[in-house]
Amino acid sequence: MDRFVAFIMLVLATSTLAEPKFRICFDDQSDLKLFGQGHTSKESSSFYTDIIARLEASQKITVRIERMPTVRCLGLMKAGHMDAMVLSYSRKRDRDICEYPPKTGGHPDSKFAFVDDSYYLMTLPGSSVTWDGSYESIRQLNIGAIRSYSIVQVLRKKGIEVDESRDADTLLRKLTLGRLQALALSAGSPIFHQLKMHSPALTHRYYYLVFSKGFFKGNTALVKAIWQDIAQLKASGELREIGEQHGLISSQFL
Repeated sequence: MDRFVAFIMLVLATSTLAEPKFRICFDDQSDLKLFGQGHTSKESSSFYTDIIARLEASQKITVRIERMPTVRCLGLMKAGHMDAMVLSYSRKRDRDICEYPPKTGGHPDSKFAFVDDSYYLMTLPGSSVTWDGSYESIRQLNIGAIRSYSIVQVLRKKGIEVDESRDADTLLRKLTLGRLQALALSAGSPIFHQLKMHSPALTHRYYYLVFSKGFFKGNTALVKAIWQDIAQLKASGELREIGEQHGLISSQFL
């Protein structure tokens, strides 16, 4: 009996050691090159799973990856049943639920961001269109954007008409045919290299590793250390290297 009890205690101790330090939620419809597949960083190589592997090594932790719709991820974060996810700083709902990296100028510092997926005004090379950061200067343009993307509402709130299409290729055809004068696309658009990108960004959209309020409160030192690791990966250029290995483009790491 004593041997049996000792065996059970050993099993329990081992399972406790193997428990993940935190659980991160990925959208189950996301691009495989970005989010990979499986429930651990070792099951597939992708932009985010490769970064998680580095965080696990530097912080000596184990991360469990869960995959489900973003809305459900947020619901679990709010209820305290999920610890982390990747989000932009765009909706008040998200900010109320999640703990973001330290702010500068009212927004989370971009040095902690994984990628810059901000929206830019893009034109065909040689176009006479100019953009100086003033929405007034582009109010008379025929601008295209992908249907239902957040930039559509951003521009419309500024009084700018937007021609919506289902994908980037359709927008490029319209631009080439002269039906549009410019496009509002993210830095990660697949047609980015065929266009001229005008700075500054129409609107910024950085993606961060965010944590539930409860997890942050109980593990503040760990969370801050993880954010600093991400900032170091970015400053060293390693984040860009990982991204380019998985098909992201250099403009997403500006």
